[in-house]
Amino acid sequence: MTEFPTCMHRGEPIRPGWHRCGHPQLRVDRGVDLRTCSECHAAGVFCNRPPRDMTTDIMRNKKPHLLSRVWSLARSMRAFANDGLTTVDETQYLRRLEICDACDQRWNDDCKICGCRLSLKARGRAFSCPLGYWLAVASPDGADPDGDGGDSRG
Repeated sequence: MTEFPTCMHRGEPIRPGWHRCGHPQLRVDRGVDLRTCSECHAAGVFCNRPPRDMTTDIMRNKKPHLLSRVWSLARSMRAFANDGLTTVDETQYLRRLEICDACDQRWNDDCKICGCRLSLKARGRAFSCPLGYWLAVASPDGADPDGDGGDSRG
């Protein structure tokens, strides 16, 4: 009989040709046979090294729930419309994006706090960072650009 490949997740034999498998992604209660173990080994899935903790990656890339994103978009669009659909100048826009680039809550072009697309949110004069890193720009007449009494989180 062919020998099982080396694997740190293989446990004691259950019956002839079958072993317990402690592989974190397989979770096979009945055990694995030579074919399954060989396929896993050939795929190079954690066979000879400890599994990587994916929790950090999953949490780092987690975005707000879809309903939260829709609500945030609706509030932001209301503020943008109340401000006359006014955008910031190019210097202010680039400064906002520069701040977002350094933020650990940025994921690609999205904010993980509010779920907004940053390349769009940084354009609107009435929009602000939910963490307060950059604020909405007051309209020339001094009115609150958000139209909600001062809460500038969008």
